[in-house]
Amino acid sequence: MLEGLQSVFFFSLALWALFRVLRFFSRCRAPSNGVTSISIIIPARNEERRLPKLLDSISYQTVKPLEVIVVNDDSSDATAEVAERYGAKVLNVKLPQGWSGKSFACYSGAKAAQGEILLFLDADVILAPEFLERFGDHIGENTVLSIQPYHILEDFYEHFSIMFNIIAVLGMDAGKKKNCTFKTKGLFGPCIFFPRRLYEETGGHLLARSSIIEDMDMGMSLAKRGVNLLSVPHNSLISFRMYPEGIRSLISGWMKNFSTGASRSSFFTIVQVFGIVATSFNCLKGIFENLHSPLLFGYTLLYVVFLGLVYVAATKLGAFKWWDTIIWPLHVTLFVVVFLVSLVLRFLHIPILWRGRKVYPS
Repeated sequence: MLEGLQSVFFFSLALWALFRVLRFFSRCRAPSNGVTSISIIIPARNEERRLPKLLDSISYQTVKPLEVIVVNDDSSDATAEVAERYGAKVLNVKLPQGWSGKSFACYSGAKAAQGEILLFLDADVILAPEFLERFGDHIGENTVLSIQPYHILEDFYEHFSIMFNIIAVLGMDAGKKKNCTFKTKGLFGPCIFFPRRLYEETGGHLLARSSIIEDMDMGMSLAKRGVNLLSVPHNSLISFRMYPEGIRSLISGWMKNFSTGASRSSFFTIVQVFGIVATSFNCLKGIFENLHSPLLFGYTLLYVVFLGLVYVAATKLGAFKWWDTIIWPLHVTLFVVVFLVSLVLRFLHIPILWRGRKVYPS
């Protein structure tokens, strides 16, 4: 009896988390009120393979940006040459002491920009032709907008990002019943609209100069200063492909974010993530332990409903498939292993190699 109640409790936590993800994608919409002058700023370190798709998509926009600035962050490949070929303005920078991650590249681009709105885009992003027309100018003077892109998947190993995508929404405190879009826990880093005046007044990325998860830390610092943080889903207008270099890159990216991000997450988010993990294993345990018991139907029903919600939420996040529910125990197992390893690395202050640099969890 106690074991059954425990299973229902974990299931309730998992439902709470997954309904938050679904609410974010079903109720959070950003209106369009016209377009102003936009400077697109792209921090790029060894991005010669991914930049062309983004720059192509920018060239096809129904509303053209004022300028496109590619900040070449000490690349060892042809990043600068690719950007120049597309007519972008190129800034060559090297990470100075006291800065971490991509914050310095973003900050340098913002200093050189002329537009009223600064749009920071990761190099792996691709925009639909009407993206700037749709999102260009609906944020207020005291509002920073961030957008979570749709996740494109090409190789099998990329499907193991499913838990990361779910946590990306939960960790930002998005999808709550009240204030579905406004939040205080950070920003979606791949796409951030920032009014230039507000950026100059607050310091923008200077607020997260030493952070390896600058999107979360900058957002939290802005919220403390009374800035509105508005986050919306992709609305099928922006997408990205994460970690195309291989599964080692995917795992390193996870560890980089988890080792620091866990300490920034709210208690309720941690509880909800625990509910997803616990339900995943507890339902399977209950099924195999009750193969010849009337409880088998109850555990099976819980697990099927749970996987159904996982699938619906996952298809909102990216190009995940029905068979991801079949291998769901593998998804969760890998997540738990990577999460535990990242905590050990943080505790021992062991660096993670990311983009050719050693980053230390904080």
